[in-house]
Amino acid sequence: MRIIRKKSKATRTCTRNAILNLASCKRSQEEIIGFVLIVVLVVIVGVILLGLALRKSSPSQNSVELSNFLEASMLTTTSCAINFVPNYESLQDLILACWNNEKCLNDKPACEMLNKTAAELLDKSFPINSGRYSGYKINIFYAINETESRQDILSLDKGNCSSGAGGEKIIPASPGNIITRLEVCYQE
Repeated sequence: MRIIRKKSKATRTCTRNAILNLASCKRSQEEIIGFVLIVVLVVIVGVILLGLALRKSSPSQNSVELSNFLEASMLTTTSCAINFVPNYESLQDLILACWNNEKCLNDKPACEMLNKTAAELLDKSFPINSGRYSGYKINIFYAINETESRQDILSLDKGNCSSGAGGEKIIPASPGNIITRLEVCYQE
């Protein structure tokens, strides 16, 4: 008895349609590889551009780190007591006391103590020419809204600060707000 075997696909003779399908399959694979290469190149360029954008800070860019620093520094205890000696004011309360022209119990004006405390805090937190920071600017002012004129409470700057990152803290002071803006410049 004789067994008849079917020819496998690999041993079949190539017809015109099979050759056309093979060429079409190769073309499709080449197009897919080309598409994947284009996507990979676009992703690499995007990552490089994102890295460059994150590395450079513009002066108007708000920094979460600096905003958090301002938020935490407002809770710092100062050496000024307005009502009684063990009750020393926080930096935020000292700003409000300065705005209200109050005096500390040691007969120094609250604004003088604010100036001293803010300068010490910034000098310790952002040492100029330490290899990382080149300067800082802090402005504390009262404003009812952005369109009206503002009344300065404190303005300090130190070092060379042409471009850097900034942060902001708003303290309600009815009918307006006391706004603290900090800009820190980094060494290049």
